Amino acid sequence: MPSPKIWKWVWDTLGEISDEIGIEENGQYLLAYEGWGGFCVSKIFDSTKSDEENEDSYYKFAEEESNKVIAEWLEKYKDHYYLIDCGHESMGLYGVTWALFKTFNNKLSKPGYPY
Repeated sequence: MPSPKIWKWVWDTLGEISDEIGIEENGQYLLAYEGWGGFCVSKIFDSTKSDEENEDSYYKFAEEESNKVIAEWLEKYKDHYYLIDCGHESMGLYGVTWALFKTFNNKLSKPGYPY
């Protein structure tokens, strides 16, 4: 279980994200994130909807797409990291998708079994 210091780092980092995509490392931990901005959601713009309806659609789209993004990260990092926690938060422009990983303790460790 990550220390309160690591969780503070996670939430401080996520609080600064608007529409950036990236990773941050802190010791054995890796934080992957994707901030959802206008470009990311532009393909679902509907000119027949009001601005408010489009905004609601953008948030919903970003939240739904988060599962795909997290699945991609799981595949990408599976050989060296295991997942601690992940989610989609209502911060930034249309939310931020994130996942916190930790390196395996040794070569025999398996995802989900860090011991």
